[in-house]
Amino acid sequence: LQALENEVNATNTDRTATLRCEMLDFIRPDEDLQWFRGGQQITNSSRHTVTYEDGTPEAAQNGGAFVGPARVSVLTISNPVVADSGMYTCQIQGTTESANVQLFVVEAPSPPTP
Repeated sequence: LQALENEVNATNTDRTATLRCEMLDFIRPDEDLQWFRGGQQITNSSRHTVTYEDGTPEAAQNGGAFVGPARVSVLTISNPVVADSGMYTCQIQGTTESANVQLFVVEAPSPPTP
């Protein structure tokens, strides 16, 4: 299990912030790969969407040997705000296997006034 980016940077004017976590040789249901923040599970809502997609064939390589299908869990945060900043964890349900992604959301600079 690995985060595809250890850090994600966004501003409060971005439409979305996207965090990705990849599992090699993933043979469990997609829903078993879950996202958490502050110990609370993140589920689909008006601001949070969890989707799943196929990983790249290159990611499913281990020393040149194919290890199985890779799956990517994608957490999309709509209209991120500074309060969304923090550590997010993807974890395989029923295990201690996890990976962390740090999200930084900053205030966008105001445009200069004429």
